[in-house]
Amino acid sequence: MNSPGIKHLIECHCTLKIYEGSDNHLYHKFPVYSKFGKNGKIVEKLAQCNHCQTIHKVYDICKSDIIRSGKDDHRTSISKEDISYQLSDKINNILRRYDCDISTWEQVLDYCENEYWQQKIVLNREIVEGKYHVKVLTLISEDKVKIENKVIENDINI
Repeated sequence: MNSPGIKHLIECHCTLKIYEGSDNHLYHKFPVYSKFGKNGKIVEKLAQCNHCQTIHKVYDICKSDIIRSGKDDHRTSISKEDISYQLSDKINNILRRYDCDISTWEQVLDYCENEYWQQKIVLNREIVEGKYHVKVLTLISEDKVKIENKVIENDINI
């Protein structure tokens, strides 16, 4: 059996409005879900920035090359709608309710297809009083899930 993929961040060349004109120039990062190939390396894929729609070729964990800049209409990468046809209504409703990004949809699809049951998937996270509060989905089987709140006790310096 293969191992589950990994969710990681890709840095784009765009900047969120809140950082424009700032001395601390931070580029936008967006989440991507990547699968591992038989050689143990991630499978190369195209991913679209969720802010500026630039197309990135993701070739390693947290590494990409920009393929096309600007607002691209990229129809060859998988969409939430494509994935929704492959998942149960129950799981679709959960992912929609929590407004999950495409990387979470891809992660859930991979876990269902490969029967990675009992794995935890973060649906949502917030920092409250220096602690992460997360909503976690556990896929118990194709049609059985568990959703729970967790608090990560480590203090976060922001």
